[in-house]
Amino acid sequence: MPAEATNPPSDLNYVHNTHSMSDLSDHIATGLISPPTTPPKKLATPYTIGSRFTARRHRPPPVDYEGHTDGTNRGDLNDASHLDWCLSHPPKTGGIITEEYCDIEVARPIRTGVDYGAQVVLLRDGLIAKIFDPLFYRFHDQHDWAPPKNPRKRNVTLITDDEYLVETAAYTHLTKAGVVGNLTPAYHGSWVFDVPVNIKGESRSRQVHMILLEYVAGTRMLDINPQDLTQAERENIMFKAIEAETDLALAGVRHGDFEPRNIILCPSTPSSTDEDASANSSPVADPNLRICIIDFADSGIFSTPDGQPSKLKNRNPLFQWSEPDVWTDYGWLPHYKEAQDWLWRMWSDGGKDGKYVAVEKHPDQYGIRLKEANSTSNASEALQAESGATMALD
Repeated sequence: MPAEATNPPSDLNYVHNTHSMSDLSDHIATGLISPPTTPPKKLATPYTIGSRFTARRHRPPPVDYEGHTDGTNRGDLNDASHLDWCLSHPPKTGGIITEEYCDIEVARPIRTGVDYGAQVVLLRDGLIAKIFDPLFYRFHDQHDWAPPKNPRKRNVTLITDDEYLVETAAYTHLTKAGVVGNLTPAYHGSWVFDVPVNIKGESRSRQVHMILLEYVAGTRMLDINPQDLTQAERENIMFKAIEAETDLALAGVRHGDFEPRNIILCPSTPSSTDEDASANSSPVADPNLRICIIDFADSGIFSTPDGQPSKLKNRNPLFQWSEPDVWTDYGWLPHYKEAQDWLWRMWSDGGKDGKYVAVEKHPDQYGIRLKEANSTSNASEALQAESGATMALD
């Protein structure tokens, strides 16, 4: 997950859905034919307070490049330990490793440890490092269909390669669109560094990738009980969250995991002129409340056939949010009819500042249409409205 809230985050590990779960075990970056045998114990995380690493800037290739999906013998994966697999199958993300260096030092772990997926730490310089280390991704499948006594092993190398490529592509795209640092944490690039490991007295190293991001001070929606808030506070938060997701899509990125755990609320800092006025008001009811979206490892990117970012038309949140049942279940929106009425009041005429198109319910059939058009539209059409726009990821 990118930048972090004040509270430690949870459930940061998502598998990019280009591959099915079975594919993830059968396709990997080519490595040694027979991995060496090492003790089957798991190593402690190297990302502890005071740990230092020297990283080099990495310019990854397009997310759909072919090199990171090379196949390997299924038996190799079955016979390997987690550490063996990571040593014999290093990242194969391609791209260019430059001669630009940076030294990092861990100030505080935020989310680290075995089976936690991407390791997230706060650095001494105040940035967040999200480290895509396959040794700390879950190696054994835990799905219902996996045999409990001998669970299927997961190709953690491919998973981390995928997540890293997807997340860097999303941040690069959003940087060009000018929304990074507002709707998302500020992005400080993608990097690669070596992690030392000792195998029976022999010094080895593993190459891992990371991204550097702004530390976002705030609180995740997941850590707030919506029932402790007033209706006005909930509506202010949901209004901003819905517009944030819509604006990301209009900038060319579909988040793919838009959930309370990935939304940070950042109250604005009052100036001297409005400090007294804000003293008695709620920070989450503040119209200047910042909504920051994090964790783009499962996102999708819109592009045109020539690979350029798609200039999507300014559509309307109602194309995506006409049936927000799950957010009603979370307690952030009222029950169906009341939620529907509120959504239509907010955005049917294009929103408070008129930045979206006006829409109306289709009079003859289920659906939504633009007020100035006679054809119906749905969420998919709204997000791929521009002729030739496609999803680079799905």
